[in-house]
Amino acid sequence: MILEDYHLEQNIYCKYYVPCEFNPQGDQPQQTQFLSFLHCNARSLSKNYENFDMLLSSLRFDCSVIGISETWLNTKSPNLFTVEGYKEIRKDRQNGRGGGLLLFISDSLSFKPRNDLSFQSESAECLCIEVDLPKEKNFIVCVVYRPPSTDVVKFLDDLESMMLTVNSSDKSVCMMGDFNIDLLSNSPNSLRFQNILDSNAFNVMIDKPTRISDHSSSLLDNIFVKNIKGHSQSGLFYSEISDHLPVFCILKDYHSNVTKIRKHDMKRHVTDENVACLNADLASED
Repeated sequence: MILEDYHLEQNIYCKYYVPCEFNPQGDQPQQTQFLSFLHCNARSLSKNYENFDMLLSSLRFDCSVIGISETWLNTKSPNLFTVEGYKEIRKDRQNGRGGGLLLFISDSLSFKPRNDLSFQSESAECLCIEVDLPKEKNFIVCVVYRPPSTDVVKFLDDLESMMLTVNSSDKSVCMMGDFNIDLLSNSPNSLRFQNILDSNAFNVMIDKPTRISDHSSSLLDNIFVKNIKGHSQSGLFYSEISDHLPVFCILKDYHSNVTKIRKHDMKRHVTDENVACLNADLASED
C-alpha cells in the first residue's frame, strides 16, 4: 500500500504517477523542451529489460539522462541493449555478482566522462559524466548504487570526499541512484546523510517511499540536485521493473533540445554470440 503523507522537511512537489498519464508540459502545452533525469533500479537489466522498455515506451517525453543501477552486467556481458537517440556508458562490477551502473545520454547532449568522480569501492559504485549546456553552467550527472550490506559510514565518508571535488567546480549537479539509506527514518546514518546533503546545498527531489511491501515503506532511491535554477517537478512512476520504483526530476527552465514528445524505439543487437552471453548472464543469476 502506498501512503501519500510521507514527507521530508523541504518544499518538494513530488507525486506518484502512472507513466502514460503523466504530462510533463502541465499547464504550459507550448513548452516541449526541458532538462530531465530518470533513475531505475533494474535488479538485472538482462532479466527485466522488457519492463524497462515498457516504461520508456509509455512515457510521453524523452529523458535527457537515464541512470540505471543494479544492471547486474559484467565485463563479459554483451552490449545488447540500446535506446535510439542515446549514447551509453557502463560501469560493470569487477568482482562478484550484482551491482553495475549504466547511463543513457541523449544524442543531442555533449558530455565527457568524469573519471575523477567515478569510483567503485567496498562501500558503493558511482559513475559520473559532465554535460555541456550552452549558455548554462555545465551539469555533473552521477548515478550511484550502495549495496545494503556495505559499510554505511564508509560510504558517507566517500561521498563527502567526492563532494569536496564537486563543490570546487561551481557547476550544477544531479546525483541519482539507489543509496539504500532510508531518508524517512531517524537513524543516525540517515540523519548524517541528510546533514551531508544540506551542508553541501543539495535539494532532495524525492520525499516519498520508493520501495514498498506489505510490511514496510522506505525511501531508498532519490535524485539530489544542486545549483539549479527555476521551477522543477519530480515524482515516482508505477512500474514493475523491480521492487524499487523509478524516480524522475524535470528542470523546466533549462531549454535544451532534448525533452520532447516522441515515439520510443529500443533495439537489441542480436547475434548468436550475444544471445549466448545473455543466456550465460541469466543462468548466473539463478
